[in-house]
Amino acid sequence: MRTPSVPAHGVDGLAVTGIDASGATIAVRASTTADVALTVTFAEGPAEDRLLEAPPVTLTLTGSGSYLRTVTHAFTVPACGQTLLRRVTAATWPPAAGGVRSLTVTATGGPCPAPGTPEPGGPAGGSADGPAGGSADDAPQDVTDDPAGAGGRPSGDDGAL
Repeated sequence: MRTPSVPAHGVDGLAVTGIDASGATIAVRASTTADVALTVTFAEGPAEDRLLEAPPVTLTLTGSGSYLRTVTHAFTVPACGQTLLRRVTAATWPPAAGGVRSLTVTATGGPCPAPGTPEPGGPAGGSADGPAGGSADDAPQDVTDDPAGAGGRPSGDDGAL
């Protein structure tokens, strides 16, 4: 009597299916339900040759032959008028057929306000440069030394919750 052959464990499908401001979605298809290690690397920057990589994130996928995982990462929100590249790279162990997969997208900040337009929530009658007579950075600040033992709390705060 012949014993049935056991299929070799492998990854035959890997794709970065989407990227947004909070991370990426990765699809993995394995030949068996044995463990698959998924390593995801996030990178961002102003140009392809100036991307900064975050430390890789590794997840163990187990118990299924098909996975769709969202891996969280807080990408930088581009400033007004600025464009950033976001790249996500996925690799598996065992290695996926076809190797590592990457997806790069652009993220663009909203339009910048026109000069002289008040900032939302800014002072009424002021400009984007601050109130008349100087900027908000020029305004006097209420700065006092922290006497020993005050713990940096504002006066009247006894620290009780």
